[in-house]
Amino acid sequence: MNRVKLYFLFVITFFFSAAYLANKNYAQKKQRQAEFIKMYAPIWNEATAQVIEIGKAMPEDKFSYRPSGESKTFAEQLVHIANSSYVLSQLMLKGKKVEMNEPDANKMSKEEVLAFVKEKMDDASLVMASLTEAELKEVVKTFAGNEMPKQQAVIWIHDHVTNHKAKANLYVRMNSIDPPAYRYY
Repeated sequence: MNRVKLYFLFVITFFFSAAYLANKNYAQKKQRQAEFIKMYAPIWNEATAQVIEIGKAMPEDKFSYRPSGESKTFAEQLVHIANSSYVLSQLMLKGKKVEMNEPDANKMSKEEVLAFVKEKMDDASLVMASLTEAELKEVVKTFAGNEMPKQQAVIWIHDHVTNHKAKANLYVRMNSIDPPAYRYY
């Protein structure tokens, strides 16, 4: 009987030790999250909030507005911001091949566009949040074949957001609507 008790004590100790080590490894991995990403995350979150606020400022009947024939519509600008952020984060930061299949923004309601923006920007945020210091130093290739570390790719993705966010902001102004005030988190 003592052998059975000893065996169960061993098994229980083993499982608790394994659970403790797994939890400890998880905590250490969380601590290894890149300091750059910890610093950058509030800036990305603010940019995401501003894109959504710009979308909310434009009346739904103006989502099809485009300043010229070759320009994207307002809805297309927002969908492009979100979808490209997701695609670029997958491609540049995780090395995953994903297609640039943007939904037809002109067939989406304002609510659908804003939900899509939130979903894809959050997806990009999760990819960024998963990066470690070592991963940020890894070099990736751009579409043009140039090389950059992943940390620079994070900034490049944000620059792309800023470019299209500014265009969307201008579309709002061109419709005599005051856009949300720019703020730095």
